[in-house]
Amino acid sequence: MQEADYPQEWSYRLICTDEKSAFEAAENVFADRPYDLKPRNSSRNGTFVSLDLKCSVLTDEDKKNLNTMLSKQPGIKMIL
Repeated sequence: MQEADYPQEWSYRLICTDEKSAFEAAENVFADRPYDLKPRNSSRNGTFVSLDLKCSVLTDEDKKNLNTMLSKQPGIKMIL
C-alpha cells in the first residue's frame, strides 16, 4: 500500500441543518488554520444543506481528528 504525501489538501462534504451551523462548526474546529467553506445544495424541503469544506491536513491522524471534531459540532448531521 502506498503512503500518502503530507501535507495535502482534503475535502469534506458537510450535511447540516443550516448554513449558520456549518460556518460556526468550521470556525470552532479550524480556528487556527486556513479553510474554505462553500455552500452547495439544500434539500427540497429545506431541512438540510450541504457545504464543501477544503483544508490542508498534515497527517492521516490529523485528517481523522478533524473528522471527529467536525462530527461533534452541533448542527452537523453527516460528513462525507
